[in-house]
Amino acid sequence: MEKSKVYFTDFRVPVGTSWLAKLKKLCVAAGFKNIDMDGKFVAIKMHFGELGNVSFLRPNYAKAIADLCKEQGGMPFLTDCNTLYRGSRKHALEHIKGADFTEMAETVKKTAFKITRVGQLVAREASRRLGVPFGIIDLSLAPTPAVGDSVANVLEEMGLERCGAPGTTAALALLNDAVKKGGLMASSHVGGLSGAFIPVSEDQGMIEAIECGSLSIEK
Repeated sequence: MEKSKVYFTDFRVPVGTSWLAKLKKLCVAAGFKNIDMDGKFVAIKMHFGELGNVSFLRPNYAKAIADLCKEQGGMPFLTDCNTLYRGSRKHALEHIKGADFTEMAETVKKTAFKITRVGQLVAREASRRLGVPFGIIDLSLAPTPAVGDSVANVLEEMGLERCGAPGTTAALALLNDAVKKGGLMASSHVGGLSGAFIPVSEDQGMIEAIECGSLSIEK
């Protein structure tokens, strides 16, 4: 495997220039201008920061990169990854804890868009290799018993005191709507149930809600 070239710069800023100018120059030197971005979404991965953290990048640095993308016809957007450890970045909804339902829905919609787009790319490649036609993408909310895969926990992160409490049906409807809209923006081959498929025995959050009495057959 060919060794990667690593580009870096120091923090010295001569009179008449700036850190942002040096950042753009560094990107150009690393071959930024050779990347085809015209008419394509371009993800800018950065650390948004979290409670107690003071080492995240300032927004103006992200803007400098975004401006370079736009110069080449790209459509940049900021993204961060979740963490394996328990904290304020363990999943997307934690990033906007305390936001209203509208902002929550937008976050879910954008997440659904990204997942669906990647799923479609993988599915098309699998279809090509297997020599079979590409079918549809099912956008159903389907949990697994694994920690972090609970639809009930997502509803609680949206603001419910507990799954089964007043507002559960409305929150689920909003979640479904956001997932569908995000998915439809990413693919024109959406089908199947594309709704909420939540077997209680397969959703740890649902199981906990039943055990504490907030969820029952009547509810």
